[in-house]
Amino acid sequence: MRTPDGGFRLAGNTHNFSSGFEAYAVKIAGAGNVQWSRTYDGGVGEGIYTVVMAADGGFLLAGDTGLD
Repeated sequence: MRTPDGGFRLAGNTHNFSSGFEAYAVKIAGAGNVQWSRTYDGGVGEGIYTVVMAADGGFLLAGDTGLD
């Protein structure tokens, strides 16, 4: 998703062998540098499937999570 500051907001999932799949979100500035990134781990397998911009300039993430 393109952001108003010329950057990008990306989301999906990542995998590591110790904890499995985790949801992952990252904000890239217009110059290409990472402004912030975060993983979300709430169970056995998380993923983010869509990102929308909120009226206040924040982001809403939608996805799913597995249960332990």
